[in-house]
Amino acid sequence: MGVLHHVAFALAVAALGAAGLRTATLAGARGLELVVAAAPLAAAASVMWALALGLAGVGGSTPALAATAALTWTAVRVLVPAPDPPLRLQLADRWAQAPPPARAVVGACAAAALALCAWQLKHPYVTLDGLTYHLSLPATWLRDGSPGAVVDLLEGVPVGNYPLTNEVLVGWALGLTQSWVIASLITPALAALLAVAIWTGLRGLDVPPLVALLAAAAFITLPLNASQLGGPQTDLAATAWLGVAAALVALSLRGPRPLLLVPALVAAGLAVGTKTTPVLPLVAVLVFGLWYHRRALAPLKAPLGAATLAALIVAAVWPLRNLLDHGSPFWPFVATSFGDPVPPALAPFKSSFIDHPGDMLRGREPEFAKMLGGALVLLPAALLTPLVSRSRAALVTGAVVAVAFVLWLNAPYTGIDTSTELAVGTTRYLLPTLLAATVAIAFSARGARPPIRAVVVALLTLATLVSAARNTMIGFPLVPGTATMLAAAAVGTAIGWFGGRRPPAPAWVAPAVAVAAGTVLAIAAPGYVARHGETFGVEVSGYSKLLSALAARPGYEGGAQPVAMGAAAFALLGGDELRHPVVYVPSTQPCGRIRAHADRGWLVVADARVVATSRLVACMKGVPPLAHFGRYYLYGPS
Repeated sequence: MGVLHHVAFALAVAALGAAGLRTATLAGARGLELVVAAAPLAAAASVMWALALGLAGVGGSTPALAATAALTWTAVRVLVPAPDPPLRLQLADRWAQAPPPARAVVGACAAAALALCAWQLKHPYVTLDGLTYHLSLPATWLRDGSPGAVVDLLEGVPVGNYPLTNEVLVGWALGLTQSWVIASLITPALAALLAVAIWTGLRGLDVPPLVALLAAAAFITLPLNASQLGGPQTDLAATAWLGVAAALVALSLRGPRPLLLVPALVAAGLAVGTKTTPVLPLVAVLVFGLWYHRRALAPLKAPLGAATLAALIVAAVWPLRNLLDHGSPFWPFVATSFGDPVPPALAPFKSSFIDHPGDMLRGREPEFAKMLGGALVLLPAALLTPLVSRSRAALVTGAVVAVAFVLWLNAPYTGIDTSTELAVGTTRYLLPTLLAATVAIAFSARGARPPIRAVVVALLTLATLVSAARNTMIGFPLVPGTATMLAAAAVGTAIGWFGGRRPPAPAWVAPAVAVAAGTVLAIAAPGYVARHGETFGVEVSGYSKLLSALAARPGYEGGAQPVAMGAAAFALLGGDELRHPVVYVPSTQPCGRIRAHADRGWLVVADARVVATSRLVACMKGVPPLAHFGRYYLYGPS
């Protein structure tokens, strides 16, 4: 059954991807542009199908999710004319015509990406945010069949009211695979998509090839990105969709091809639905694109209207629900005078960086430098190089960077100084700003004199090297060893260089590859939780031993008893096949109900020095735990 689930997932991805590729041809996309245009269409389709099926209570059903993907492909095949020549022939021809160095770079990047995915599956690293809501929300929806529903999973923090588009996308995949492999794959996949978007967008605006390649490398290698590769984090995901939207607007200028605004709008919806941090650069990009094509928009009302509707579905559901339920579209982070206040658990963290920059930086400079890496080169360079190059595009983008950076300095929740980890962690909200900074630097080389181009190349190279050096400091398990990545890149380089002209693959190869990929994922799925415990347990006292002890309990393997946890719910306690429902236990429950969880299945209590968990510990006083590992107490049937 595990193989069938994973093959169904791979075939569903192939079906939605093929539907997106075929639809993207209508907009005039070609080559790598097809990937950039198809990705948001396929992702939005999966999110909308999951939400629609959730209304019927079957949003976690593998047959229902697979059937809707097949239905989408069938509808597109009937309604959208087939490209002539077929896409596989077009792509084979482009690959054959590409010079060996270009093929070598593509091969090296593809091989390095696959090596990274394999590494993440071998050493899965799901952070606390992933354990408590990025994965726990989709796992709960899977059990209830209701993707997108408001669910309480973390004491005092209403994570069910956050923007949830990325979590719904993860839930769509969980419903098909019935395993955790997507947790290790989704962020590397989005990082690869972002790299392709940066390259194609900059090349579409005539940025020199070397500069475009270095810009992609300078941004992707940022430690802020590397720190998110292990799990389904939202900052890189939102930035990836921002990059896709910006690239499509840039590509629409060539021709011109205003229909590329359709997937650009959908990508913008995915970005905002994932996180609100990219709003400023998104607005700037979309307003420019719509203004540039203003005379060509009248005949495109139908496709643009459909794209706007899709964008609203994937982005506006969450703020609209918060407005109706709590009086503020941005609740729980921002409250209105007529709505619910900010939850007490979040209220102490509302300060901004600019409120007390000295306290934020004092003694933490090395940690900020470690996490920012090449960003310390990109930010000042984005403000200075446009002034030297006098490129209009660079100047405008540099102005967006300046405004976005000032907004970050003044934004709430960027001034958390209670711990170094939280203080430095808020720099991840800068990712959209840093993407704009990278683009501003690259724009400075467009049509510039050789000395300016040399400066741009030097700055982007320096940023990449600084980030690479910082990533080695981050190290295991987020970043594979240098030898691993170099070996993979070398193999990919050789394949790309020598794998030139080949006869086009038959049509059956694509589904065969999907079946093979699904089978590989099925092989990687068993033991995922144990590998995660070994990788992550060193950072949380007793966590790895807790996972091992729970898995070894009689009746756990192959059973489906609930695992209750307070004052948070760790998704991976549900086991490799998600058999065990992971139930959140709020501290407000009566002690009798709290103890009853240990009778129905297992109860995990984390002995942290906070009010919520101290009450849970008090409720269990006199009940001998089955085991005690560091902070964690395990209760249940003896």
